[in-house]
Amino acid sequence: MDEALKYDMNLMYKLQMNKFKIHPELVKEITDRGGVKFLEASEHIVGVKGSRWEGKGTNSNFIKVLIKSYQDSLGTTQPSTSTLKAVASIPQNLVSGIEAFGTKQEANAKAKKLLGNSPHSIDMVEAGLRTRTTRSVGEMDKYNVKVGDIIKQFGKSADGTTKNILTKVTAIYPKGTPGFLGTWNKEGWTQEGIKAIERYKDGAAAIEFEVVNKSTQPSTSVKVETTTIQTEIDELKQEVAVATRELQDLEEVKTMMLEQSIPVLVASNLPKINPASAKRETGTKVGTSKDINPSLLDNNGVSVERAAEIVMETVFYEGAGFPSIDMQDIRDYIIDILQVGTKNYIDDYIKQYKIDEARFNLNELKNKVKELEAEKSNIQLDLFGAGADIEKDSIENDLAIYRATVSENNGELPKSFMVNDKRLWQLYKNGNYNLVDSVTGEIYMRNVNMTTGKEEVEPELNEPLDPELKEVAINQILFGIENQDYEERLAKLGYDVKDILNNLAKAKTKADYNKILKIIDKLC
Repeated sequence: MDEALKYDMNLMYKLQMNKFKIHPELVKEITDRGGVKFLEASEHIVGVKGSRWEGKGTNSNFIKVLIKSYQDSLGTTQPSTSTLKAVASIPQNLVSGIEAFGTKQEANAKAKKLLGNSPHSIDMVEAGLRTRTTRSVGEMDKYNVKVGDIIKQFGKSADGTTKNILTKVTAIYPKGTPGFLGTWNKEGWTQEGIKAIERYKDGAAAIEFEVVNKSTQPSTSVKVETTTIQTEIDELKQEVAVATRELQDLEEVKTMMLEQSIPVLVASNLPKINPASAKRETGTKVGTSKDINPSLLDNNGVSVERAAEIVMETVFYEGAGFPSIDMQDIRDYIIDILQVGTKNYIDDYIKQYKIDEARFNLNELKNKVKELEAEKSNIQLDLFGAGADIEKDSIENDLAIYRATVSENNGELPKSFMVNDKRLWQLYKNGNYNLVDSVTGEIYMRNVNMTTGKEEVEPELNEPLDPELKEVAINQILFGIENQDYEERLAKLGYDVKDILNNLAKAKTKADYNKILKIIDKLC
């Protein structure tokens, strides 16, 4: 099977999986009609000359993909541990007592007794001391796991190796349900650490799991997923850029409000008020809940009326550039300020909670980028190390050997070369190389530029886009507009759904198609 067809079939698989997710009744309908046997007896004929999708049963690439996506959507039979397929990869890179990814946790006494004073979360998972993990709403949307799913937990062990552990989801407790806080002890951290998950927004959840096999140590059979991970990193960095701009916009509005908002300026320039005047004007007491804030009062302070005059004279004087304002309005502002306090009053006007939320979301995105970059680094170390203690600069070592080999060949590129009898590099195309398993021929890294050490986008992306892929994607978006609020959800991300449909209709290459699909994937 050529690489271009593999690429198209993978795209079609993703679309079919999404379709079955949206329409679970289709899975039931296929099952009721005989399941795989029904699909194998079916035909896919579209009348497109030279179509690679047409045919009967497994002679049709379309039906091959349909069978695969149908089987993966069933989720009713659990395969043996030797054939388990993880639906998501979840990082476990916390170390007891060390702050990382916006949180700091301390392992409980049992974990420390078994694993030492600074247990790593992945080792706690392997030892059965950690059977729960809490994830934010963004992560839950990304992983999209359900009870019964197999997930890969991965992370750096205390011994320096990267461990990959297959686990099965046994329960999910969304925030707001009793289990979200009630099963915290299964995290393996001290009870005090529960405070860290109280900040999560609605949509976050606790995932409970059990180990289904032993951890798999790094080996040459580890499938390299760095290209996919890098794509996720690039997309997240775009979201970071958008979130950064949103935060900057909010900060600019805040600055403008602090400089120009009349109520805010009254609060910022309010002199100390005499307690007797404050009580008389507000009709309330000092220091009790919802009454006068004592921090604004002073026995030598001025009356509310005089405070209004002072603010008028020093801030809103004629020629200061403010619109005409009535003295009574200033007095009313002062009375409101006295009852809530200056900071609370200003924060409410400038919508400080929105700024705090935007800053929190930005930090979560940045932390996710760090996690994915760590995951990518771990995968590369698994690959290059082939189970041995290899430093992070393995790729630099390979590039140095490549340059030396080219020099020995008087500038001629070698068809292949081996590094440390472990890593086989083979000439691919355009002077780039593939890193392959010397025994099985499995490709770990494809189309690597030997000057930069980075994988490059395959030229196939410039090939013409299959019309059927385009039609399926358009139908998916139209369905989403009608049934899943795509128009509103995309608008919140800064996209116009009409522009997306127009661009998709005009798409001519796989590269054009991928750009649009990345936007739609953000809604999944």
